[in-house]
Amino acid sequence: MEITNLDFGAFMEIYGGLFAGYNIPQNLMKTLHRKLNNEEFNTGEYFSLIADNEKAGKYHSAVTCEEGLECSDEEAIFLVDHAVTYEVNNARQLLENADLLHRVANIVGCPDETDVEVVMKQMWKFNQTYSVPSVESPKVRTPLWYILDEFGSAIHHCDEANVMMIPFYYQPRQMSYSILWLLSDVEYGDRLVRDFSFNEKDPTLRRCKLLPWIDDDLTKDVDPTPTVVTEGTFHKRFEISKETLPEEQKVVEIEEKSDGKLKIYFDKYQPGLTDDQTFEMVDNMDDADVIWNMDHIKDFKGMSVDHPKKFLNQFPCEQVMVNKDFFAAISMRGSANGDVPSWLPVTFNLQTELPQFVAYYQKLTRKADNEKVNNIWICKPWNLARGIQIQVSEDLNEIIRLRETETPQIVSKYIHNPVLYHRSDVNCDVKFTLRCYVVLKSVAPLQLFVSKLTRLHFANQQYEKNKFDEYDRHFTVMNYFQDGKDLKEIGLEEFVPNFEKQYSGQKWDDVLDHTHSCIREFFLSATNQEPPFGVGHYDNSRALYAIDILLKWKEDSQDMQPMLLECNFCPDCTQTCQTDANFMNKIFKFCFTQASADECDLKDISI
Repeated sequence: MEITNLDFGAFMEIYGGLFAGYNIPQNLMKTLHRKLNNEEFNTGEYFSLIADNEKAGKYHSAVTCEEGLECSDEEAIFLVDHAVTYEVNNARQLLENADLLHRVANIVGCPDETDVEVVMKQMWKFNQTYSVPSVESPKVRTPLWYILDEFGSAIHHCDEANVMMIPFYYQPRQMSYSILWLLSDVEYGDRLVRDFSFNEKDPTLRRCKLLPWIDDDLTKDVDPTPTVVTEGTFHKRFEISKETLPEEQKVVEIEEKSDGKLKIYFDKYQPGLTDDQTFEMVDNMDDADVIWNMDHIKDFKGMSVDHPKKFLNQFPCEQVMVNKDFFAAISMRGSANGDVPSWLPVTFNLQTELPQFVAYYQKLTRKADNEKVNNIWICKPWNLARGIQIQVSEDLNEIIRLRETETPQIVSKYIHNPVLYHRSDVNCDVKFTLRCYVVLKSVAPLQLFVSKLTRLHFANQQYEKNKFDEYDRHFTVMNYFQDGKDLKEIGLEEFVPNFEKQYSGQKWDDVLDHTHSCIREFFLSATNQEPPFGVGHYDNSRALYAIDILLKWKEDSQDMQPMLLECNFCPDCTQTCQTDANFMNKIFKFCFTQASADECDLKDISI
C-alpha cells in the first residue's frame, strides 16, 4: 500500500481541532506529526516495565530516564501500539489463536491462563474503545474495543494522573494508535498513571465508573428504583426531533374511489402490496390518497394543512413507543402502583441511571448469596434495530464499560428462563420469539387490532445460560445473521401441535390471548397521555407495528408469561409476505377501505 504522508499544514488543518479539544499542548504538534508519519515508537527511551514486588504477574510503566521528563518538552508525546482490536462478539473467536491468547493473558495479568472465559472476563479491566462508521450504514457507529500493548496496559489508575491517553486513527497509514502525553513533570522512578474515570466530576458516577478497579458498595446510598426517562426528557426529545402536531380537522369519510383504486405513495420500496385492483402506486405524493413513509414523519402540522385529505401511516409522537428507552418508560407508568408490569423486564437507562443500575445489580448479587438468583442483563441501543450492538452479560464490569461507547443504551434484565421449543432438525431445545403485527387505527378512542398471522423466530443452538456472545444461541432473528443462511422457518401449522405436545396442558390460543392482553395494556399506557408524553391522535393516521415477544416461565410456577421486548415501526414484512402473499393487501384494505377486521384476518383487541 502506497502511503502519502501529510505535510504539517494539512495535518493541522485536518486534526488540529480534534487535538485542541483534548487540550494537547500546541508545542507537541510537530513531534506528533513526525512520529505519526514515521511510525516512531520510542517510549523505551524514557520508560520501562517494572515488575510489582507485591503481586506476581503485575507490571507498572515507570520513568527510567535518569533526567526525568518535563511536560513542556517538545518530545514529550508518544505513540502507543494496540495489542489487539476487535468487535466485542468476536473476542472468543480471536482468542482461539493460542499465541494471541497467551499474549493477552499476560497483558491482563493472568499469565499461563488457558481458559478463554477467564481471560475474556479479565479483559474488561483493560479494554478501551472507539467507534467507526458501520459497513452496513454510515449513520451507525460501530464500537471497536482494543487492548493497549504491554507498556500501555501497565499504566494504571490514579486520581492524580500524570499522563493522558486517547485513541487516534491516522488516515494516511490507515492505522490506529493511542497518543500519550504528560500532564505533569515526572522524575526517574515515577510510575505513569492516568484517570480511568475520564475526569468525571460527579462523585457517584465516578464511583460507578471506577468499580472495575476499585471495589465499592452503592446499595447503602443509592435508590435502585428505575424511571428510565424523566418528564423533562420527553419534552427534550420532542424539541430535538422538531416534530409538530397536526391541526384539528376531520378526514373525509372513506368512500369508494370513482376509478375504483386508492393511490399509494411509498417513499421507499415496500414489498407485499400486490392488489392492483384496489391500489395503484404513484410516484408523486401530491397524487396519493395514502402516504406510506418508511422514514419518520415530523411535520404533522404541515401534512394536516397541505394534505388534509391524505392518509398517513404514522401517528404523532409515536417514537415514544419505538425508541427502547421511551418504550420502557411508558410501559412502567401503566402499572397501577408504578411498579414494573409483569410483561416488562426491569430496565434502566444506562446513560442516566448507572448508579441506580449498579445498586440494583449489587443488591441482587447479595441476594444470590442466600438463594438462587440470576443477575444476567442485556444492553440495547436506544434506537438501533436488527440486533445491532446488543450485548448479554452477567459481568458488572463489562456492563459499566459498555457505557463508554458512543451509542446510548438501556440495560434490561435478561430473561433467563425462557419457554423453549424442541427443534427436531437440530435435536435441541432453543429459544423462540413471537412477532405480533398490530394495527392502530385510532388513538381516541383506542381502536387496536392484531393480525391472526403470528410470526415465529428461532435460535439455532441449545439454550444455555452461558456463552452470551454466541448470537445464534441467545437471539432468534436470523434474517441478518450470516446473511440468513441458517434462517429456519417453522409455520404455525407445524409449531402449534408440537408446542402443545411438548407442553401438555398449555393451549396456544390461551397463550395468544394472554399475549394480546399484554399488548393492549402497553398501547393503553402509550396513548393515555397527550404528546410529548404519549402517542397523539390524528384522524388521518393508520399505522402498522410489530411487537416482539418472548415467553418465560413464571417464578416457581408452570405458568407462562409473555414478555414484551420492543415495538417496531413500519416493520419489514418480506418474510411474512412469503408466508401469506396477501398479508400487506389485507393490512392496507383494513386501514384504508371499508373492509372489516374479519375479512382481513385481524382481531379487535381494543377492549
